[in-house]
Amino acid sequence: MALRLSSHACLESSSVFMTNSKASSFFFPSSQSTISIIQRLSDPSMAAQMIGCQHNPRLRFSASPNPRVIWQNPRISSPETSLLSKEDVAKKFALQLNNNQDDDFQHGTVDRYGGRGLGKNGGSGRSALLGNFYLKGIGKTPLLGKSTDESHASGGAYLEECAREIIVSEIVSAESPWGSVPVLSVCLTGESVVWQTSTGEKKEQLCTLVRPAFIRPAHFEKAIGYDPVTLGDLAIDEDRVSSHLSFLKNMCSDEAEIISVLTEFWCRWSEQIAHGFAHRLAAGGLSTGNVALDGRWVDFGSWASLPSWGKYTFAPRVEPFGEEMVVLMQMIQAFFTSAWKRRLITNDLNAVVENVASLCTKSFQRRLLFEFLRVFGLSRDQAQAILEGSQVHTIFSLLTSHILRFQRENLSIVYATEAPSSIWCPVAFWRQAKRDSKSLAAVLDDELGIFGESLRFGETHTAVVERAKFIGRSRDLLARDKMKTKLYHDLESERDGQQLSETAFRSTIDSMICQSRRDSQHAEANSFLAGHARSKDCELSIFYNLNLSAYQCVFEWSSIARHPAGSKLILACAEDRLSNTLEDLIGQCSLWVSG
Repeated sequence: MALRLSSHACLESSSVFMTNSKASSFFFPSSQSTISIIQRLSDPSMAAQMIGCQHNPRLRFSASPNPRVIWQNPRISSPETSLLSKEDVAKKFALQLNNNQDDDFQHGTVDRYGGRGLGKNGGSGRSALLGNFYLKGIGKTPLLGKSTDESHASGGAYLEECAREIIVSEIVSAESPWGSVPVLSVCLTGESVVWQTSTGEKKEQLCTLVRPAFIRPAHFEKAIGYDPVTLGDLAIDEDRVSSHLSFLKNMCSDEAEIISVLTEFWCRWSEQIAHGFAHRLAAGGLSTGNVALDGRWVDFGSWASLPSWGKYTFAPRVEPFGEEMVVLMQMIQAFFTSAWKRRLITNDLNAVVENVASLCTKSFQRRLLFEFLRVFGLSRDQAQAILEGSQVHTIFSLLTSHILRFQRENLSIVYATEAPSSIWCPVAFWRQAKRDSKSLAAVLDDELGIFGESLRFGETHTAVVERAKFIGRSRDLLARDKMKTKLYHDLESERDGQQLSETAFRSTIDSMICQSRRDSQHAEANSFLAGHARSKDCELSIFYNLNLSAYQCVFEWSSIARHPAGSKLILACAEDRLSNTLEDLIGQCSLWVSG
């Protein structure tokens, strides 16, 4: 049985909005036991246990020549490294593959996995597991396909690339429904490479990027396109799939629970895709290797911010922006067919696939509407009220028309980000409420009384419009071509041979994060997000409260004892004094506030 899905099928209105689920994913009501299993599978030690099976290559690593830590995540740390000095962290993680029997060494595991977008490789081509940590940039692994293009087979991770990973993962962690697998630290190895380009030599510093271990859905899939050096590796890969599926089976009480765990994952991923589309943050091609089993995004090398909801092309043979759910449905079909052939699932395959696809479509639609309502400037309470209201079908139908107007334009970011012919304007959008009684803005106003005299949900028209201006603003620094160029310029080409300091690196990272944030999980009635601040000890969302006529901040995360996460403060100052006020409050920080 093959699912056939048109490019706009997931935008068609259905009965999705009839259920107001308060469960795990936005629509799919998982049991507590299912959530518990996913939480256990998300533990780095559990991932290390599964990946450490006999079918994955065990390799030797030795220390890099002159390692040093260039960045450690101030938001999250591992209990295994929290007490280590920076010198010890660098020695522990800045490792390279080394088969020299005479050197001091550590053992690590290279993980085999399959799925879409892997090319000719059989799994990680430059990453390995060391204990409960993933290290990227350790050198060429044995899982590189013998016919893999040399430009994708260097084995290294580079400073500019690692900086991009940090920036995007921190933003996605803060704003998306299910977050991201965090970067814990980046270590310079003390080595560099020099590329010969059309404009001359380009030097880049080599790094090791450290993440907690995690399980990919691709760990349960065969590497279909693998071109191994030794043909016997194909049989080993088949055994690896069986081993990983057995591991999952042993985690669950029965087949129904297995299906429930997998369905929860696919529904979570559908929500992540919906969020990315609404906020114009594109993954640049879906792969079950670039997402964790609990729905967290990982690996952001192909990500980009887009200036519109147009149908942007990223690369040959990669689905354009807006077609992600078509590909997701194909991956669901392939994943469950493979699991069925290997007897992980014995239920009727057609029924299982149809049910999972239906729940994913509903999760996608519901999250898509919620996030677009946020983009239009509605508060979270207002958006939830729409989802529970009587006009939800009409509103979703009008939203579909809104999206399809943009999707008719074919654009590209292959060489540079093409400018769309039209840019969405929140002021013009809400102006339609008074001009056209059948417009999307007018229907939303009828439901919420945005232009009325009585404040419903405590929100004024001004708060809605100003919120829309901020959330809908383009993230120009995250445009693929601009981000690479800026980071290389700031971190490599402008150093003039001087050593890059941790402080300078952190300042660059924090500044780009603050300038590129567009939303917050926190909110205050009749206020709108105005900016963000970030220091080595905390990150703040900065709101302008219309009731108080003053700025206020919320600590999103914090290691400051007197200002724990979630605490709020009123900043009794004008905009031009915000920087000084915040420095008095939290010390030196990066700050960006919209004009």
